[in-house]
Amino acid sequence: MQSVFRLIAVIVGAVVPLWIAPALADKRVALVVGNSAYQHTGALPNPKHDAAAITKLLRDIGFTDVTLRLDLDYRGMREAIRTLGDAAREADIALLYFAGHGLEVGGENYLVPVDAKLAREADLEYETITLASLLHAVDGARKLKIAILDACRNNPLGARMVLRSGATRSVSRGLARIEPKGEVLVAYSARAGTTASDGDGRHSPYAEALMTHMATPGLDVIRMFGRVKEAVLKSTDHEQEPWIYGSPGGNAIALVPAKATAHRPDSDSADKLEWSRATTAHRLGAYRAYLKAFPTGEFVQQALLQIVALERLAAQWEAMKVSKDLPRLRSFADETRTTEFGPVAKSRLDQLEAIEAAAWRDTTQKQRLAGYETFLAAWPEGFLAVSAREKIAELRQTAARWEELKLSKDLPTLRSFADEARATEFGPLGRSRLEQLEASEAAAWKDATQKQRLATYQAFLVAWPQGFLAVSAREKISELEAIRGKWLEVKGSEDEAALEAFVFRHGWSEYGAEATASLVALRRAHAKRDADSIKTLAADDMLRLIDNASIVFQGSGEVIEFAAQSMPAWRPRLGKNFLKQMLQEDLAAEGAFASKTSNWSRTMEGLGGIVRSKVDKTGSLFLLQLDGTERSGKDVDSKDRQFKTLQIVSDSFGYVCIATEWHSILAGSKPQRTPERCTINKKK
Repeated sequence: MQSVFRLIAVIVGAVVPLWIAPALADKRVALVVGNSAYQHTGALPNPKHDAAAITKLLRDIGFTDVTLRLDLDYRGMREAIRTLGDAAREADIALLYFAGHGLEVGGENYLVPVDAKLAREADLEYETITLASLLHAVDGARKLKIAILDACRNNPLGARMVLRSGATRSVSRGLARIEPKGEVLVAYSARAGTTASDGDGRHSPYAEALMTHMATPGLDVIRMFGRVKEAVLKSTDHEQEPWIYGSPGGNAIALVPAKATAHRPDSDSADKLEWSRATTAHRLGAYRAYLKAFPTGEFVQQALLQIVALERLAAQWEAMKVSKDLPRLRSFADETRTTEFGPVAKSRLDQLEAIEAAAWRDTTQKQRLAGYETFLAAWPEGFLAVSAREKIAELRQTAARWEELKLSKDLPTLRSFADEARATEFGPLGRSRLEQLEASEAAAWKDATQKQRLATYQAFLVAWPQGFLAVSAREKISELEAIRGKWLEVKGSEDEAALEAFVFRHGWSEYGAEATASLVALRRAHAKRDADSIKTLAADDMLRLIDNASIVFQGSGEVIEFAAQSMPAWRPRLGKNFLKQMLQEDLAAEGAFASKTSNWSRTMEGLGGIVRSKVDKTGSLFLLQLDGTERSGKDVDSKDRQFKTLQIVSDSFGYVCIATEWHSILAGSKPQRTPERCTINKKK
């Protein structure tokens, strides 16, 4: 018979207390899907058989509205699941069963319609149904929510699917482990990452066990899955181990209520009647009562044998009734079910199973290593002892990893640990440590960015080589090392432009202050050198330069023309050597001047003379504005006239004309001193 690997995941979400009976008042809806005829891979023989069997089982236990759909494509599956979701909102109990292909990629579980090709990973979104959407469909039920996935675990479609370029995830063997939220129980036919077998019959070992125990009257779902697990382990020679995750809440839940049984005594003769009563009761007291009533009766020998056997069972029960070895207790209860010890052993077993299930629910909700160790110490031979040992091993690995990380500064690894371990006691510890280190790193980074020094960033990187800001620190170090290289190129240079460009671009860096100081020093040196080239013209040199020339001020646009040999007609009225006598200074020359500016509407005229300094023989041009109506020198003294003096300084760039101007020659007039670049143009 063809061998196929399969899994069954059962998700139960319960919100109702005590045993759940198929009361007529409950509205129960179910959708059963069996996908066998896959179009792009080999057909699966069993899904249609399993789907039909599950359909019958559901109807037998009280599901009156059960829809069976076979070989659904993508559109058909979506429509069927949507229809179930609509019906679930009006129902007390909703159930979905799926048999067919399923796969896990990157931690997400997918169900596969019959028309899926799955040539590449991107096709998952458009050709498969996620487990999350399936759970959403049954979530609307008021009391009980059940989803059963009977999905092929060893999937040829997933094996040949092309993953995204550069992706680090893979198509895993089996379905991924899930952590259901809320009061939900998830049961796999084989624990996450392993495969389940179809077996040699029409149904898989897990499906057979499910159909056997799911309809057991009064059986809590936790214990029901425990029995299913034992049955599968036994039928597969421990090669397949079912697994459960999550919790259905704090109340015991049964799909079928408990029911009473009746016995019919056999009645013939008094001897046979009493013997019938004894065998029906199958109790020590009943057999002893028979011997007392019929010491020579027909069935004395059988009664004595039964008494010996039951006394042996009584001794076994005395030793076992305080035990918590649940598998052994179940075996004893099954073997003695027709004796007086069977019911009490079954009662004890049920009691212990309920206590163990409650303790397991409490332990799984807290997700603490000490809790699982306490559970295992209390239930070393319980049905969930294996699960507890695996959780302990898992949490001990997590604890060991935390011991390695709690003093580490590897922030990305610490964040990954905190996310992965968030459901355990170590998740909050990792998160707290991460937040503390993030704050310390941020403070160190703030200090480094404020100082903007290469050594500070290097020290930061040494302290936080695996921090979130390590990449930024490396970039800043590279930047500052490049700036340091540029500084070494211009350091000590007399290239003022290069220094100025460095200060403009990198003045914020640690080399900015030194570069600025070098630039200032260089500018001062240049300024001193320029100062040494500045020279005020001597009186005779000034005469040769400006006589019959135009002095043009570059800023104001004023033009002054001076001619030493030119005298206006009214000059004689002022007297000979008028300026010399008025100024009482040595004049190198005396003549006429004319001045005009862009703001003046007329040309101004007057007398001008080059005064020779008695100290250093430098010259300055004295200009007196006159209007030609002066009758004598006294008129000049008594009238308000504007006048100015002009010095000419030569430097490496040309000439600077320094004009000092008075608005009146009378006492109290304040001068205005204005230096301007000027050009001197000789007339041809």
